[in-house]
Amino acid sequence: MKLFGAADTWSPRRIILCHVMALIIGYSMIWVPTAIIWRDVSSEVFFVVNGSLLWQNSWAVLWAALNTR
Repeated sequence: MKLFGAADTWSPRRIILCHVMALIIGYSMIWVPTAIIWRDVSSEVFFVVNGSLLWQNSWAVLWAALNTR
């Protein structure tokens, strides 16, 4: 079952839906009650991802290699 239709056809509904979702997420980041939630989630993800670098040296080397240009 396709949610929006074929990927190679013009779909105004898909574009409108994506823009509405982007606006909702954007406004939720500046509305104070939900901005607090976004900040907490962001901090937790940051500490979990960076804390994983302590697991093994090879994991840290992989992250370093993937983050270079």
